[in-house]
Amino acid sequence: MSEIFKPQLFKAYDQYLKSYILGSPFERITLRGGKKRPGSTAELHDSIRYYCSLEKSADRYGWTIKWESWDSKKLGHQKWPGSINITSPEDLLFLTDKSAEFSVFSKTLAFILREKPAISQWLATSPQLVLQYREQWPGIFSVVDFLMENELSNYYLRNIPVPVHTKFIEVNKTVIWSLLQYYNPSRYSVPGQSFEEVLGIKQKSYLFNLRWLDKEMAKETMNGIEVFGLSVEELRKLQWQPDELWVVENETALYMLPDKRKGLAICSRGKALSLLKDIPFFAQTKLYYWGDLDEEGFKMLNDFRQLYRHVQSRYMDCNCITHHLQHLDIQPKFYRTENLNLLTEEESAAFALLLQKNGRLEQEKLLQTYVNT
Repeated sequence: MSEIFKPQLFKAYDQYLKSYILGSPFERITLRGGKKRPGSTAELHDSIRYYCSLEKSADRYGWTIKWESWDSKKLGHQKWPGSINITSPEDLLFLTDKSAEFSVFSKTLAFILREKPAISQWLATSPQLVLQYREQWPGIFSVVDFLMENELSNYYLRNIPVPVHTKFIEVNKTVIWSLLQYYNPSRYSVPGQSFEEVLGIKQKSYLFNLRWLDKEMAKETMNGIEVFGLSVEELRKLQWQPDELWVVENETALYMLPDKRKGLAICSRGKALSLLKDIPFFAQTKLYYWGDLDEEGFKMLNDFRQLYRHVQSRYMDCNCITHHLQHLDIQPKFYRTENLNLLTEEESAAFALLLQKNGRLEQEKLLQTYVNT
C-alpha cells in the first residue's frame, strides 16, 4: 500500500519546497489511490492498520482520513478511507520523514534570500540546489558578484581573484553560470559559446597529442621526439608535408597505428569539428580518419568530412565489424541518427549493420594484427 502513496508524498514535498521558497501558503494535498478494496479479512486488517498508523491525532502529525461505511457481502460492515488529505506542512514532513532535512533547508534558504533576495524565482525552479550547495553559497555569491562587476580579459579561470580555492569556479561552474544567465540572460546566454568564452577570460590552448609514424621524420622535425603536443595555433603554422595524416579519436589508437613512411597521426578526442578546421597542411596531404564504430564515431566522420572532403576512413567498414564480432558491444540506447549524407556507400553499409545490431566497436578493441595489415 505504501508504494501507492510514496511517490505522491515526495512529489508533494518537492512542490512544497518550491512554494516555501516563493513564500506561498501551504495548500491542502489530496492523495490519490487506495480505492481498490481488499478481498480477504487479512488484507483488510493489514490495510486498515497501515492507514491508521499514519493517521493524524491530537499528539501526532499525519494524514487526515475521511472514513466511509462499506458493506461487503464477503466481509460484512466495514469502514474504508473515502479521502486522504494532508492539511499542514508539519504533516507532510512527518509523512515523508523530511523534518530534519527541512530544518537545514529552511536555515540555508534564509541565508540565501538574505544575501540575494532577487533569486527566489530562479531557486524555485530547482529547490534541490539549496542543500546541494549549502556549504558553497557564500563562495558562489562572491564569485558571481565579481564576474558581473569586473573586467575579466586579463584572467584565466583559475586565477580570478575571489576568496575561494582555485578549482572552486570549475567545480561549481554549472550553478554559477545558471545564476549569471538569470541575472543577465542577454550577456551570459550566448548560443554556441562556452562558459569561458561568455566571460571573455583568457583560455589555455588545447594541446593535441601527435605521433610521428616515421622515426626519420621524427628526427628531422622534432630531434627524434615521436610523441608530442601542439595547440591549434601551432598546427596552423606548421610547414610539414607528411605523405599521410591519420586522425584518430582515442589516445590508445594513436599508439596502435604501425609505422608508416612519412606518416603522422593526431588524436582529436572528439574535437575535430570544433577545433581542427582550417589547418593548411590537413588540406594538402592524404587524410585518414579512424574513429569508434558506433553512432558517434560515424557522426564525427560525417562531420569531419564537411571540413575536409578528401578524408578517407580506415577500419570503419563491414569487413572490420564482421572480423571483430566477438568484441561487438550492445549499446544501452538505440541509434537515433539515420541520415549521414557524407558517408561513402561502404561506410553507410557498416553504419547500417551496426544500427541493425544496435552495436558498437571501440577502436581499442580492434586486433593489433588487423590494424597492422
